[in-house]
Amino acid sequence: MEKRNVLPMLIVLYISAFLAAFNENTVNVALVDIMAQYQVTAQTAQWLVTGYMIVCAIVTTITAFLLKRFTLRSIFFSAAALLGIGSLASMFAPTFPLLLVSRMFQGIGSGIFIPATMTTVLLLAPHNKLGTYLSIGSCMITLGPAFAPVITGVLDTAFGWHFVFLPAVVLCPILVVLGAFFVRNIQEPQLVKLDILSVILSALGLSTFVMGISQIFTNIGEGLALLALGLVVIAAFCIRQNRTSHALLDLTPMKNPMFSLACVLVIVAMMMLFSLSVLLPLYYEAALGMSAREAGFMLIVPILFNALFAVVGGRTMDHKGAWPLLPLGFGCATVGLLTCGGFASAGNTLLVFVGSIIGYGSVGSVLSPSQTAALSVLPREQNESGVAIVNTFVQIAACIGPSLFIGVMTLTGAQAAASNPALSESMQQSIGFVYTMVVAAGIAFAAAILAVVYSRKRITLASKKALETSSEANEVAPTVIQVMQEPFTVGASDSIKQVMHAMVALHTSGLPVVDSNNKMVGFISDGDIMAALGQKAPTGLELAYGLNYYANDNDFKQRLDEVMSLNVMELATQDIVSVNTTTSLRQACEVLSKRRIKKLPVLKDGVLVGTLSRSNIVRTLMNSYVTE
Repeated sequence: MEKRNVLPMLIVLYISAFLAAFNENTVNVALVDIMAQYQVTAQTAQWLVTGYMIVCAIVTTITAFLLKRFTLRSIFFSAAALLGIGSLASMFAPTFPLLLVSRMFQGIGSGIFIPATMTTVLLLAPHNKLGTYLSIGSCMITLGPAFAPVITGVLDTAFGWHFVFLPAVVLCPILVVLGAFFVRNIQEPQLVKLDILSVILSALGLSTFVMGISQIFTNIGEGLALLALGLVVIAAFCIRQNRTSHALLDLTPMKNPMFSLACVLVIVAMMMLFSLSVLLPLYYEAALGMSAREAGFMLIVPILFNALFAVVGGRTMDHKGAWPLLPLGFGCATVGLLTCGGFASAGNTLLVFVGSIIGYGSVGSVLSPSQTAALSVLPREQNESGVAIVNTFVQIAACIGPSLFIGVMTLTGAQAAASNPALSESMQQSIGFVYTMVVAAGIAFAAAILAVVYSRKRITLASKKALETSSEANEVAPTVIQVMQEPFTVGASDSIKQVMHAMVALHTSGLPVVDSNNKMVGFISDGDIMAALGQKAPTGLELAYGLNYYANDNDFKQRLDEVMSLNVMELATQDIVSVNTTTSLRQACEVLSKRRIKKLPVLKDGVLVGTLSRSNIVRTLMNSYVTE
């Protein structure tokens, strides 16, 4: 593929990833209106979010197969068509079941777009800019769900909840047109086989597990049974991936404990983000009586903080690493969630708003770094599998989060109403929101503790690796002592004539000057001698050439006789540039480069023991490289 086509193509894919992620939270601010129109409970309505994310997660695991079996263009256009048709059907759905089915079609399109984008970035991005390109993709996936409640809140209030699907209906055809011009196939299709059993296990395991989380708050027996069944099926799925030659998801990276722990942090961060995006609009509308537009506007500032701290967190991760960024981020998220919950029951909108800013900003600061922390510990050949696993966990977290937290909110609100029948519905919602924030804060605090352990472990492993690398380098790489040559010198009592004879005989342009104890007291070069011969001497010419040039100049001959009779110390440079035997070869190279000189004397306790030259360093390093 020509390089000029790469950037426009990636931009189109970034837009598609943003739209897919945006669509995940499209219905959040409209849930109250949807519940009212179709006469369904919050637990039922939340399946528009949870069911959608289950489909996304299942499709994400299949996308790796799709990208191998079909061309990128066919996959891209199919995803755009499914997302567009599903959005259009959702706008006009006459019943809740049809709306739910339409959302599932949207989920298929979204589930394809996100991993297809990240995988394409891995294949096409310039190697030296891979981190930047991946961070842009992660930013699109993060900002899409964050901005969705704001835009759809305005559409819901102005035109009704049906119009929250309008952005996808409008943008999908535009994506198709842009894709026709810029999206190109990047590799030939392969005749790979789809493991149908793995697909069934993936769908069944994830669906039953999420349904168990949702049901456990209303029917604990049924919920626990579904959870147990889901875990068993998921375990069977994992075993299947390790045994089949046509695995949907290569789970090899999960054997790396540092990758697995970082994935847990990714899951918690995504749970916090998606849950805030679902719960805050519900609280603002159901408990405080705001319109969908007002609830959306309440999220603008927190979303901007999320975007700002996503950038800050990414840069901090690049420069400082996981410590103390990850523990601090999850710790601040805990504070933000507790602030939201602590003042929600009192209806203190301002402090709930402040808490949401802290929560959104903190999650933004750790989400992308958690993903970076996971992928950075993998060898290059496992990068693609690592990205697929992280994307799958992102979708799973988006399934679990809303189901868990809306279940807690529904249960605690119902319990409050049962203990006090006179309690208003808005107060029930407030109490449910308070307890939910406490549960979320507890999960965030547990993640903060895990982040402390994880970050310190990374530092320990990095230090150990650095020591091993340094030890290997010391064993293999040549040192100053190994590279230096035996020194050629002149004595401090020698004349310039003697120095000249030594330079000609040794074919050198400079010599160290030593005293009777072999301690270096100066350095004489042909340039020093040429400078002493006067203004006529052309700068940069070798001494032998200068002598020949001025052979018939009587004035010059007289000046030459005078200079030849001088003591070497009268012309030698006494501001000596040298290195010690303990100096590393890298530092010696830096001195040679910075001072723009060809040779360096090597001293030990002030005594000259060798000479280091540019040419000898180059020859030694080349010989070492060829030998390896």
